[in-house]
Amino acid sequence: MANEKRAGGDWESGLMAPEECLARRSNLVHTLVTPWDHGNAAPHYPMPQRGGIYSPHVVVYRDGPDHYELWRDFRPLPVISVAPVRRPKLDESGTQYSFVQEKGLMMEKMRTILRIAAYAGHKDICLGAFGVGPIFRNPVGEVARMWRILLFHEEEFKGVFSNVVFAIESNQPGNSKGGASDFEVFREEFSPSKIFPTTWH
Repeated sequence: MANEKRAGGDWESGLMAPEECLARRSNLVHTLVTPWDHGNAAPHYPMPQRGGIYSPHVVVYRDGPDHYELWRDFRPLPVISVAPVRRPKLDESGTQYSFVQEKGLMMEKMRTILRIAAYAGHKDICLGAFGVGPIFRNPVGEVARMWRILLFHEEEFKGVFSNVVFAIESNQPGNSKGGASDFEVFREEFSPSKIFPTTWH
């Protein structure tokens, strides 16, 4: 979940969004820019609508967000940065996109993440809820459903990944209508009964 205009988003302001938290704990910001090229390299920002940035070696070196204590052993990991649709127009229920164009763009952005991961040869991936919080405000039910469709029903991604984990805080209050937390919405959407429906004859 990336800011489309600047590396690390508002990480220096203390904002507690996922990209900002990771930026304060790692060298993510430095991997997203190329200052040593003195303007000769093509700029990464603003990000293209359907584009993303692949950083193969982001080094995480401290805890967060309470103390930011330095780790004894640093841990490198690859990071894919893609900006979700920002504050789409929703219907009266607040649970669905009003415009098919915004929903379609959101799905294309999600495809970008999976395509970059597949191209880089990653079989195990960790995804966020991707734009469902108070900053981007995408409807959590729709986003969870689109991830399920992409991972289990689109031919392009069938069998590409061995393990897919969603990193979603379980103790956060619900943003969706009805009071369910993001974690609960995703757990329901990815329940085995939905992924492998049982039919009776």
